[in-house]
This record gives sequence, structure tokens and C-alpha cells, in this order.
Amino acid sequence: MRPTCLLYSNDCYDLGELTNLWILYRRLGFRVRAAFRGRLTASDLLVVVRGSDIEADSLPKDQLVHVYNYVGYDMSRVFEKAGSSTCLLIAPSRELIDRHAARNYVLSPPPVFPDRWICRWGGQTNLKRFRLAFVGTNKRIMPEGGDDAIWSALEKLIRREEAHVWGRGWEGDGIGSRYMGVVSPYNIHHLYARVDRALGVMYPFQREAGTFSSRFWQAPLNGALLFSEPNPWVGVIPGVVETDFRTSELPLSVKVDRVALMFSSRNYWLRQTLSLECA
Repeated sequence: MRPTCLLYSNDCYDLGELTNLWILYRRLGFRVRAAFRGRLTASDLLVVVRGSDIEADSLPKDQLVHVYNYVGYDMSRVFEKAGSSTCLLIAPSRELIDRHAARNYVLSPPPVFPDRWICRWGGQTNLKRFRLAFVGTNKRIMPEGGDDAIWSALEKLIRREEAHVWGRGWEGDGIGSRYMGVVSPYNIHHLYARVDRALGVMYPFQREAGTFSSRFWQAPLNGALLFSEPNPWVGVIPGVVETDFRTSELPLSVKVDRVALMFSSRNYWLRQTLSLECA
């Protein structure tokens, strides 16, 4: 009988990342289940994704745990309860590894299986295309949110450049007909296949931890160039262009070779995920 793996998240955010982890652990031979909030059920391996509020009392001593801290949350409760000898941290920044004083760790972004996220009909010429887009929640409605200089500059840029917007919290925010509604996490790649250039911004806790959002792979995999605020992974991940929204003008005149961008992005994530799979 195959060993069991429980994916735990304290919310339903980042369903794309959860899907990638589901694929990864099935490839590794596990029977995979998912849990959101609540007490944990028995499993051979517990994979914690967004578990800063995990119920420590429900975590068995010496439980084998993989912690994916790509968000920047404090996961110290997991390490304290599980014990450092049975806990493996997978994180994209040295800052997060040092923060948890992890004995066992892999310095890596989370897995991405590109063929799950590449839109196969994105090159059709009869589809409406969007010159510039932002896909994401208006951070002013979030408790972790974004009343900071970078977010304010991005909002001004969205209005100045007449970018189209998808996400929660933008209704009645001066976007008008360019507000396109909410898009399912499982359909975002279909949207990026119709976008030439996209905008990316971090929450303050992501910025401090040196992590990045799923836009870094969703947009380039579908041929959309991503303009992002400064980040350690800019220049490493293909298709992400560093932009200081407070001082820079967007290089919108730069032409995007969508096919080349999709090819380089796909190859990067195939190599990166294979390396993590073998770790």
C-alpha cells in the first residue's frame, strides 16, 4: 500500500501551489489528501503549506513534516511541535531558513509543473488581447495589506496606463469598465495567455522574506512579461523584469516574443522542479 500524504493549508489561498504539490507527491508515490483548517488526520507525511495557525496539539510527536514556506509566514510552531529532526523546510530565501534555524532544509522555490499551467489556445488571434493587466486582490482590503509606497505607486500606474484589472476589492475604485471581475485560480493561466504585459507586487511580509508570488510563473509560462518590484528572484526566473513603480516608467514599447518566453519559462521550471523532486 502506498504511503499517505496530507497537504495542510489554513486557508484556500494559493490553490495553484497546492495543485503543484499534489502532483509532486503523487509522482513521489504518495496517496495525497488535503485539509483546510481543523485538526489533522493521521498520515505518513504531513506537508504544511500555509500553516502558521496549525493546531500544535494535533501534531503527533516525531511526525515527518515538509514545510513549504514560500509565503513568509512564521512557521515556528510546526518546528517546535514536530521537532527539528523530523521537519524539512523548503523555502526560496536564506532569510526564511535562518529565521527558523532549520536543521534540515532545501533552498528552493516550490514546485511548478508547467504543462499543467500552459494555456494551449493562447495563440489564437481571434481572442481579445490586453496590453497591460494586474491580476490580484486590492491589497487595501486585506489585513496584511498594502498602504505602502510601492502599492500606492502601483495603483497610480494602473490608472495612468489604463491597465485592465481582475480580482477582489476593485469594484467602484475608479477603474470603471477596465475592471473585469474575479478570475478562478484554475483559470488565471487562460487569462495570462491573452495578456502582453502584467504587473506584480508583494505584500510587506513577502518583501521582507525575499519570496515571490505565483505571478512569477503563471504569467511567463503563458507568454506575458511580468513587471515586478525589486526581488531576489527577478533576473533569475525568466520573463520577470525589475521595475520600481515609484520611480520608473514601464518599458511598454519593448516587444515580447511570447513563444520564446514560454519556452524559456517552461524549461526553467522543469529543471527547477526536477531538482527539488530529487532533493
